[in-house]
Amino acid sequence: AWPLEEGLWLVAAAAWLTRDQLPGDATFEPLTGSVNVPVVLETPSSRAVLRRPTSTSVAADPRVQSLVAQVSRDRLATHIQDLESFQTRYATTGSARAAAETIFRHFADVGVAVHTEEFVSGGVTVSNVIATIPGRVSPNQVVVVGAHYDSFARTVFLTTAPGADDNASGTAGVMEMARILAGHAFDFTIRLVAFG
Repeated sequence: AWPLEEGLWLVAAAAWLTRDQLPGDATFEPLTGSVNVPVVLETPSSRAVLRRPTSTSVAADPRVQSLVAQVSRDRLATHIQDLESFQTRYATTGSARAAAETIFRHFADVGVAVHTEEFVSGGVTVSNVIATIPGRVSPNQVVVVGAHYDSFARTVFLTTAPGADDNASGTAGVMEMARILAGHAFDFTIRLVAFG
């Protein structure tokens, strides 16, 4: 286990570790991003033990900082408002299809290769919208960043599910990443996906 911040730990569990061997009041969620954690592996028996090294220092990567500095709050807000304006993006509605078209146009407009991947849900064809920035060194290694653009409400989801936090905000982030990353070269392929 590695402490990330107050009350938040990264846990790497061996296959032999069971849930009842962990603290009963702990809640667990899958890792949603990447975390660089320096570790030392020791094998005192058949078990690998993770322990904290004596010193850690992490410096900000200026290349990443440069990209982060380009994020526009105004553009994020506009994307969220545009997606909310569909009133509902419930996956099987025409509004969801229109939202997919809007996302597709945005990816194309910022200059990344884009295509859709269709699947059937509830008898209706739904689209994932996929923008791809090919890797220059290891194009077969793919980094996927995604968010779902469809939305849901408990009662009137076919007519009212604007979904700023379900998940227009995440989709807006993916759209903004496409704008910022377009035109840059990366070692691995980057796939930006708006999931239907």
